[in-house]
Amino acid sequence: MKNLLLTCGLAFLSFSFIPAALAETVVAKPGEKYVFTGPQGQQVEAVIIDKTDEAVKILATANSKEYTLPLSRLNPKDVPYVNAWDKSAYEFMERCRTLTITELLESRGYEAVPFRLVNNSVILDGTINGKPATFQVDTGAYNTLIHNVSAEGFQCDIGPYDEVIRGVGGTQEAANTMVDTFSIGETVIKGESMLATDMTYGVDDFSESSDVLFGAMFLARLETVVSYAERKVFFRPDLADPDNAPTEELSGSFRRFQMADGGSTFIGKVKSKTERDVTLESKDGKVATVPISTLAEKDRSFVYGWTEDLAFFLEKAQDVSVEDILTLRRYLPLAYTQPEGHRHIYIDAVVNEMDTNFVIDTGASSTSFESKFSEKAGAEIGPYDQFVIGVGGKRPAAVTRYDALTIGGVTVRNRRVLSSDKGISSSNELGEAGLLGTDLFLEWGAVISYKEKKLFIREPKALPDLAGR
Repeated sequence: MKNLLLTCGLAFLSFSFIPAALAETVVAKPGEKYVFTGPQGQQVEAVIIDKTDEAVKILATANSKEYTLPLSRLNPKDVPYVNAWDKSAYEFMERCRTLTITELLESRGYEAVPFRLVNNSVILDGTINGKPATFQVDTGAYNTLIHNVSAEGFQCDIGPYDEVIRGVGGTQEAANTMVDTFSIGETVIKGESMLATDMTYGVDDFSESSDVLFGAMFLARLETVVSYAERKVFFRPDLADPDNAPTEELSGSFRRFQMADGGSTFIGKVKSKTERDVTLESKDGKVATVPISTLAEKDRSFVYGWTEDLAFFLEKAQDVSVEDILTLRRYLPLAYTQPEGHRHIYIDAVVNEMDTNFVIDTGASSTSFESKFSEKAGAEIGPYDQFVIGVGGKRPAAVTRYDALTIGGVTVRNRRVLSSDKGISSSNELGEAGLLGTDLFLEWGAVISYKEKKLFIREPKALPDLAGR
């Protein structure tokens, strides 16, 4: 598209100004891109950044230059949109641009749990029956699995091994196992079952593996958000018990506070503070003043940074979503699907110009293809002298080079993955192409939101060509 408007200084012809009432049916989202039309039909994509009674100021996306356009000279097609644009809403969304996912979600009753990466696996610390345990966040597993030796050590009630589970390595036996209590941060789940199985099968070094593969059933219940950008997983502890779950999440300035040294938690908002103390108000209107030093470190930091202006902003931001925040940072919001009868979540993709889909799998350390798909897509498949390892053991795999993989307009080129013959799935339930793994989630700073049912990815400034490595 030629930006002829830029070469002629955006010299629009004069038109009669259209009354503002016509803008009532038009929605102008702050910060969104809009295509303005010039006198000869030329078009330019820009964002409105200011408006007065006489003119509108725009930022052209092609060259990042600002232009001021008299309202009297706008194309009639653009007038309703300009009339609908609200400066205060724009300033509010600019403020939102500085809001982190942590700040947003903690104001909705979420707890942020930092994760660490072990062999590209997302690992959280928690407890099982009061004993320390490690949990791997695995969106590719519907059921939650517990290593059978760990289950014995946690004194769980292990049933007969009469279940069969399927993974990238094949199938193996599992047993329904009752767990009295397990917790991650303030999220405590009681009286739930997991599937116990031998997770050492085919694994060379289990010392770096987790006790539990924390699966999608619980992740969906807790409206989990996984942020590779902030290296945190967010849970709503109030959804741990589905029989007593609240009908709505927190909003406004209310958040979850915790006392120091892992003490009790409570929900409240800051009313005022001094250098040493903070006055908090609960949801039922009760007020208490406590020393700031008695709060957990993250809550002390919040209180120290709290201002009345921040409180007012958080009240206004109660309708802001994760998508709103990430879109402001040039993330692409991509709705995932979960077809009826399927337990996995899928994202559409194009590989070597072939339409397909992948399972969104945080449990996969790297993206992998199903062999038959690799053949159909014309990828270069090497000898089957490698292995994929996971639930079910090992399967032979081949280093495979593909030309391009595109998801939501973001493309990586000339990469290598492992292809496994039916190791990804023998029933195609795990996606037509294979598994979308942590390697790309890290590269894209991905955010996965079970609440909004979306995958968010950003386009890196430069995507490296890794095929030669």
